[in-house]
Amino acid sequence: MPLHPYLLHDFRGYGTDHLWFNAWSTTSNDGAYPLLATTIEARPEIKERELLRGRNDYTRQYAAADLRFSNTHIAGDRTLDITMDMIEQGSKEAGMSAEQIRAKRHASDHCRLNPRPAQIPRLKQLGMIMSCAPKYIGGDGPEVAKDYGEQYLDWVVPMRSMLEGGVMVVYESDTHVV
Repeated sequence: MPLHPYLLHDFRGYGTDHLWFNAWSTTSNDGAYPLLATTIEARPEIKERELLRGRNDYTRQYAAADLRFSNTHIAGDRTLDITMDMIEQGSKEAGMSAEQIRAKRHASDHCRLNPRPAQIPRLKQLGMIMSCAPKYIGGDGPEVAKDYGEQYLDWVVPMRSMLEGGVMVVYESDTHVV
């Protein structure tokens, strides 16, 4: 299967003993808070500002080409659903087994308002790694409570829930503020 023109070619195997190419990443399907795409019901003015750029098909293409999808911007739970759907679709097109999919260790970043509790078993099944930034707890937490309700604060960087659910999580820092 030919890769999308933006991907140029397959870079697997390039690098040195100290730096090597190990995955593809794309732009995001949603934006940063408050422009994230979520499944949470909210007032019309909150839902209207949510951003879903479309269903970025690159993720499916990476999985179908037997590439690892790694560390792209995913802020809301709806966007995480779309990403997992595309990983599953592309992996199916490639004829991969569940074990082969898990071995890819596809990854996501931020955990701003994801995953929701029901997504955790699916993340584990896919073998995904979640890269989460604790800065969002204080930064987005008050806004999430105001916009969506306090009950959704558990969806902001839910590290313990993911660890207890068998999902690999890593600390993320994309700023010098820790």
